[in-house]
Amino acid sequence: MRIQEKEYALLNLRQLSYFLALAEFGSISAAASALNMSQPSLSENIAKLEKQLEVQLALRGSRGIQMTDAGMALAKRGGEILRSVDDMIEEIRGLSGEARGPVAIGLPPSLSILLSVPMLETIHSEHPNVRLHVAEAMSGGILEWIAFDRLDLGCVYEAYDSAPYHAVASSR
Repeated sequence: MRIQEKEYALLNLRQLSYFLALAEFGSISAAASALNMSQPSLSENIAKLEKQLEVQLALRGSRGIQMTDAGMALAKRGGEILRSVDDMIEEIRGLSGEARGPVAIGLPPSLSILLSVPMLETIHSEHPNVRLHVAEAMSGGILEWIAFDRLDLGCVYEAYDSAPYHAVASSR
C-alpha cells in the first residue's frame, strides 16, 4: 500500500504546540516567555501556520490576542491531537521493554530515612527513565493512598485483615 501525501502533511506539530501556548496564555509575549522563545520567532511560526492552513487563527491587538472561530476550533482539536500524539509516543516507548515513567512509593518515616536516598540513587542509575516519587506517611495513610491510586507501592508495618492488598511478610 502506498501512502499518499495528505493535507495533514501541512500541519507541523511544533507550530501547533506554539499555537496552543498562544491560545492558553492569550498574548504573544506571555506565550513566548512560557515557551522560552523570542516574540518575533513565535509570531513567525503562528503566521506560517495560518498561511499553511489558509485561515486567520487569531486577531492581534494591543491587549493581546483574540481567537477567531477557526482558532478556537484548532485550539480544541489541536489539544486533543497533541495529547493523542503524546499517548502514542508513550505507548510505543513502552513496547521497548525498558522500565520508564512515574512510580510512586510510600514509606513510613523510619524506613524512609534509611531507604529513600539509596533507593533513588539505584533506580536513577539502573533505570534512568523511571521517575521515582517517594512519599512518607504512617501505615494507615500509605494504605489509603494505595486504595485511591495515589501510590503504586507501599511498605507498611501493619495491614488490616479486611484490606484488599497483597502483603509480603518478612521472615525476620
